Amino acid sequence: MKLDGYINCESCGASAHDVIDERRGEVRVECCFCGATEWCKAPQRKVVSTEPVVESVEFRFKFGRFAGKTLSEADSLPHGRQYLQWMATNNDTLRDRVAEYLKRSVVSAADSIVSASAANPSSGE
Repeated sequence: MKLDGYINCESCGASAHDVIDERRGEVRVECCFCGATEWCKAPQRKVVSTEPVVESVEFRFKFGRFAGKTLSEADSLPHGRQYLQWMATNNDTLRDRVAEYLKRSVVSAADSIVSASAANPSSGE
């Protein structure tokens, strides 16, 4: 069951969780983004959401060479793109988030190239 917007993850600050266990008025939740688990008081009313979670705070790495950096900040640093590509393939916890960022950044870069080409047509043709 999804439990979104009830608590913020102590590790990454996200508010999207899956309930993985329930006992005596408490639930054990797992963060959908970093995989951290914690026990908390069960909500009065269970919140079920099928809508994508929009985070108010941009994701930041909590570990590794890019600790404290956002995906875009890591991408702009030396070896950042290669690291993100590796994460998208090998990191079970962050795979989807990083792959989505990479997909968006490629589309954005392609749009920029098309816009620049339209604004500056070649005079030699």
